[in-house]
Amino acid sequence: MQMKNQNHEYNFLINIIFKSKKNIQKKAIILKNRRKNIMNQINQYLDQEQYGLLVKLFMKRYPKRIKTYQKLKLSNLIYFINQNVAIAALNNDLYSGKIIKILCLFDLDEKIIPMVQIQWYYQKQDLELEPELTKGISEKELFFSMHQEYLPANKLHLPIFVLDFEEYQKLDYEEETYFFTRAQIDLKTMLPQPPIQEWKKICICRLPQNPDLSIIQCEACNEWYHLECLMLTNEEVDKIEKYVCPNCID
Repeated sequence: MQMKNQNHEYNFLINIIFKSKKNIQKKAIILKNRRKNIMNQINQYLDQEQYGLLVKLFMKRYPKRIKTYQKLKLSNLIYFINQNVAIAALNNDLYSGKIIKILCLFDLDEKIIPMVQIQWYYQKQDLELEPELTKGISEKELFFSMHQEYLPANKLHLPIFVLDFEEYQKLDYEEETYFFTRAQIDLKTMLPQPPIQEWKKICICRLPQNPDLSIIQCEACNEWYHLECLMLTNEEVDKIEKYVCPNCID
């Protein structure tokens, strides 16, 4: 009788061990498949350039696999938070933005994915303005927006400098990496804020000053005039010692 009970207990323990082993193997397969699915999802987001969804995935499921930084070194250039940069985004065309976050994602294979969060500047061609008003806006003029986006760090092209209008006017010559701003952009209306109607105007055309256009100052009233509006050429202006505008002559 005692031998029979011992055999029963032995068989019972063997059955428990077998079931436990089977459950462990089953769980291991589930975890392996889950891991594979997550890695496929990560690679899919990367391939489809859905970087915002990629960061959201990590924030939701793997927040401890996200590390933030103040600086980033890339191609011997140092980038940092709040720096203005040129970005090779869609089709490698260059756009302008400000770095507001630097982070690295560590995937399940411990592969590092460096990312930046960018707040975009918009340009002249993005504005919904009447053609006549765009004459007062420079090709080097930027409009800061509330539009933010995550991008891989390798999209960073180089640092740029965004000055205010007065600082930009003081430059001795045009620099490729220097831009200026005097307004933000309302993304609902795609119009500058403050409105262009409130900007300081010059010339008989009463448009904002555009550094891209040649101007001359009246010695009498100190007003600035576009050479184009006066139908003057640069060669003719070079021969003028003191310019007096039509209003002051009258």
